[in-house]
Amino acid sequence: MDSRSWDPAKRRSNAGLTRREISQRSRELSLLLREWDPLSLMADPTAPRDEYDCLVGPLLNRLQAAATVADLAAHLHHELEEHYGCPFSRKEPTLELAVGADPQTEVT
Repeated sequence: MDSRSWDPAKRRSNAGLTRREISQRSRELSLLLREWDPLSLMADPTAPRDEYDCLVGPLLNRLQAAATVADLAAHLHHELEEHYGCPFSRKEPTLELAVGADPQTEVT
């Protein structure tokens, strides 16, 4: 699976989903994060493949709460700076540019 197969219709809500469906969404989001690889870790074959998995649950919760693209980008910037200790300039490409969306667009 690559990022082009991430179905926006599946991002609407975790409410009413089975454990299996939630697990599938978690795996898909984990794969997307590894593909995006904001810290350029995945090129190293010894890098842990679950390095970004701590981001999955909070992102799924935000998606369930209909967060905007700007909200998701702010959360990712915060986590990458605080949790991973990797400073990012606000002038660098952000999630908004990565998904080609208006920052105030709701991700549903």
